[in-house]
Amino acid sequence: MLICPKCRNEYREGITICADCGCQLVAEEEIADRVPLTFGEEDVLVRLKEYLTYNGLQNMEIVYDEKEAVHELLINEKDKQRANKLGSVFMQQENVRQAEEAARAQAERERQAAENPQPKWFGMGSEEPKEEKAPQLQALQFKRSSGGYQNKAERAAENKSSAWTLLLVGGAGLIFLVLLLTGVLPLQLRGVNRYLIGGIMGAMFLLFVVMGFVSLKKSREYEKDADSENSLRGTMEKWCKENLDGAGIDAKLQLSAAAQEEWYFRRTAMLKAILNHQFVNLDQEFLDHFVDDIYDTIFPEG
Repeated sequence: MLICPKCRNEYREGITICADCGCQLVAEEEIADRVPLTFGEEDVLVRLKEYLTYNGLQNMEIVYDEKEAVHELLINEKDKQRANKLGSVFMQQENVRQAEEAARAQAERERQAAENPQPKWFGMGSEEPKEEKAPQLQALQFKRSSGGYQNKAERAAENKSSAWTLLLVGGAGLIFLVLLLTGVLPLQLRGVNRYLIGGIMGAMFLLFVVMGFVSLKKSREYEKDADSENSLRGTMEKWCKENLDGAGIDAKLQLSAAAQEEWYFRRTAMLKAILNHQFVNLDQEFLDHFVDDIYDTIFPEG
């Protein structure tokens, strides 16, 4: 029995192409648990498949959807979560590769322009030929989101501070209400039902107390996470100092052929790709912050 790897329609022997999707049919047992991972240009998917294979994933196939005119990469369903994480790392490396190609292309154009200078044009009805610019690779896509990163230790301290504030305000408010309603505090609330006001304010102060305990519990969770985060940061810093060389990274990126304002974006993209490959399942906000911190150590000249 033959089956379409995309829509899963079954066909009898002798038919090789799916009538609905236009995909090449395969044996049913070959794709029992396959699902689409992504689609795009065939050469990019080939490199992605090779990268996933290198990282231990098996039983993948690139199929062509004639109806949509795109190539798709199919993988085992059980591998999809891991493949998505690896795919994110691959795309960062792909951005770096494209940046390197753009830099080489720009260097070649500059070399050719130096060897064959073009004459300038003057006069009515003519204009100076426009300089061909190297394709830009959206370097700003590597820029981290605004607002900054707050590490686990800072979050723990912030939650603990909020917790004690809420507990003190809530506790003091409840004590005040008890003293007021029992007549210990001789305050007169003329024209107002003291029990109604007490109930409303009591509920509010009680909510403060509950929120305080929740924040306190959260701060303890962040404190535990902070220990792991600090340990990971120390390990990453040690690995970077022992294995990363700024001059070597610059040579690989061929930064001499690129505009200086692009250096930061290309360097950080390369650092993220290297660290994502070396340390799996990194929180990307943590990685952005770490790369910013380690940047001046690896590239002291800026």
